[in-house]
Amino acid sequence: FNKINNMDGKLYLGNKLLHIFFIINLASKFDLKLKFPNNSSLNDLFLLKEKGEYAKIEEFKNVKLEFSENSIFNIYNTKSKINYYFQNFLNFFKNNKFVKKQLIEKSLHQFEDTKKFKDQLSVKNDFYVSGNFWHYDLMPTQNVIENYISINQKMINKIRNKISDIDSEKSVAIHFRGQDFKSHLRAYFKNSIKLDKSYFEKAIKLFIKDFGDDYKFYLFSDEMETLSEYLKDFKINKIEIDNQTALEDWICLMLSRNIIQSNSSFCWTASLFNKKISIQPKNGYGYNDNFGPIPNGFYIKNSIIV
Repeated sequence: FNKINNMDGKLYLGNKLLHIFFIINLASKFDLKLKFPNNSSLNDLFLLKEKGEYAKIEEFKNVKLEFSENSIFNIYNTKSKINYYFQNFLNFFKNNKFVKKQLIEKSLHQFEDTKKFKDQLSVKNDFYVSGNFWHYDLMPTQNVIENYISINQKMINKIRNKISDIDSEKSVAIHFRGQDFKSHLRAYFKNSIKLDKSYFEKAIKLFIKDFGDDYKFYLFSDEMETLSEYLKDFKINKIEIDNQTALEDWICLMLSRNIIQSNSSFCWTASLFNKKISIQPKNGYGYNDNFGPIPNGFYIKNSIIV
């Protein structure tokens, strides 16, 4: 409840959309009504259609939790701050091969448990679910999503007025997640989950080799100076898109027909549909540590893995 209504700069947009897309898939399969809190932080992004309805946050307080997805990262499976930091501390001393093997197995089991719940759901009363549900096979098709929500047209018009060719077949979005990714989950990924320069070099070289160099590259990042440094030696038509809100950046990535993805759920959810050319980092979170993919369902159908 705190995340769905938060208004701070972080927004947790990728996590929210993974969750919402999953429950849309659930609602569609079992012909359920989708209820969404009114006055949430996502109201500027999309509008509910007739298969969904807005409700006051108080209406959710006594609703039953039907399914909770355990995180593959033990530190998030506790509500105790002391235990959180203690588990984080212990991970630094575990055998790295064991940690990698355990994460791969847990990620697969996490998907299997969630899929079993989705396939065997049988309820009569209102309920909610808890988790991120980051797996391609748990996501609905674009047609299913459009039965429940529509992207705010005012936001789309605002983007197109600013970047008229954002959805051109000759435009490419490049996304880089920096800042917190340098230290995020460092106890599990010794080399960090923040993508390095080599990924973007390989991705752009492959793109030019396979598709040509007559493209315009739009850059999106929460750490633009690093991405600019990564790409400074490339003689490509690149344009930095800065000073936008997270919602505006997400819509840009969603509208783009071609994309070089980061390994964040923010970029991943925007890359599910509408893509002609999509490039993803091998192993997702495990790119720098060379194991994965983490999460198990990170690879999107028809994406090129680099």
